[in-house]
Amino acid sequence: MLRPGGVFAMAEPDWDTVTVADEDVGTSRRFARFLAGRVRNATIGRDLARLCADAGLRVRSVEPIPVLFRDFGTANQILGLRRNTARAVTAGTIPEASAAAWLTRLTHGTAVAGLKIYLVIAEA
Repeated sequence: MLRPGGVFAMAEPDWDTVTVADEDVGTSRRFARFLAGRVRNATIGRDLARLCADAGLRVRSVEPIPVLFRDFGTANQILGLRRNTARAVTAGTIPEASAAAWLTRLTHGTAVAGLKIYLVIAEA
């Protein structure tokens, strides 16, 4: 329970905004859709302001914060590139050959991936 006048800050990712830069845009898109589909509420970040207002809080600010990963290791750790690509192949979402070539380029080339996090500050 938030006391009257109390301030509450929250931040959540919007998994529906995941992007991975690669020449194979189709595989990047399929990966992003697959990943967003595995999260219970992929759009919770963009919904925070509405949820706060619905709960009777006054929304002070909403700030979308882009998060960019410029190396494969970090992108893999946060987005599970290898793990989720393997799952997408098993699910039939991404062809195995496309997945292998995509991961090879990301691993040995310039990896750029990202998503948006929403920061909401609300007051009771």
